[in-house]
Amino acid sequence: MYCPWCGARNDVGKRNCFVCGKPIPSLEESRPLPVKSPPRRTAEKREIYGPVGDRGLALMADRILLLALLAPVGAAIASSWTPPAGQELAPLNTSIAAGAIAILVAFLYHTILEATTGTTLGKAIMGLHVRTEGDRPAIVASAIRNLLRAVDGLLLYAVGFLAALFSARRQRLGDRIAETAVLAQDPPPTLRAVLLVIWIILVAASLWIGRELCPDCLDRLRGA
Repeated sequence: MYCPWCGARNDVGKRNCFVCGKPIPSLEESRPLPVKSPPRRTAEKREIYGPVGDRGLALMADRILLLALLAPVGAAIASSWTPPAGQELAPLNTSIAAGAIAILVAFLYHTILEATTGTTLGKAIMGLHVRTEGDRPAIVASAIRNLLRAVDGLLLYAVGFLAALFSARRQRLGDRIAETAVLAQDPPPTLRAVLLVIWIILVAASLWIGRELCPDCLDRLRGA
């Protein structure tokens, strides 16, 4: 082993040169340190916006669920209401009031669930999630996007369908103004199956309760 300072040959294991007395680096110290390769960059997860068809199915599932949940309330009112002689159906103002209540319940259902959980039962079954992208609080953004269903829902939701279809981020008018986006997620199939079973149970149980509360309601409607 040669001294790097004076070039004298020393025995292996010597720590200091016997000629100049300077320290001799060991073989381990003289070895170049291994160069660590930079970590590989993982591919960024690409966001997928909710397909228009899946959103339509989610909306249909939510509407059926809400109608079913309102069935016991309507049945209870119908069973206790006694129509005047010769009149089988409720007067027009009562029907308008019932429609207004249904619209309010639907608005609250979508607004509260989307603001707190980012989804509804119908959306969760389809693997959809609503994300707030602006500076507004989630509850405000959710209220705006759901108030604008009055516009998007025109012509059987043709306005909202076309707006989302020709949008790069699949945003209907309510999403654009509220600064929200509907993202497609990939929940476990088991979770989606459980949510679908819950949806079926809620719909079936609500319709059964409504039938028990007012057994002749369907007969009244058929007779009308």
